[in-house]
Amino acid sequence: NPDEISNNFIHLTNYSVNKESDEFVYNESPGDFSGHKWNLATLWRYLGEVLCIDWRPVWEQTKEICLKTVLCGHQHIKREFDSQIKSEYNCYKLFGFDVFYDADLKPWLLEVNNIPSMHVNTI
Repeated sequence: NPDEISNNFIHLTNYSVNKESDEFVYNESPGDFSGHKWNLATLWRYLGEVLCIDWRPVWEQTKEICLKTVLCGHQHIKREFDSQIKSEYNCYKLFGFDVFYDADLKPWLLEVNNIPSMHVNTI
């Protein structure tokens, strides 16, 4: 809808932005099928119990696009590692993958976060 072009909350899936919307619904009970942010266990349960869909193939496809994304960036990651890290025994890197599922449950990679939020907020 072109009338909504200035509404920042409909253009992003970013929790940090959307939680400021008046329409954002917090999930006070993580196991419930309510609110705008669910954990994976709740999503898998919803797919199985409500939609009667086996979530395992969806998860396999999701892992596949995440793996392929890391492989695409492997040379860059390795080059940065070699230039900045002195010991490979005490180094790790955590990426945050934002994935969108379409109506057919096909996963689409939206973005990869280099420094994902690890804050534990009410989901």
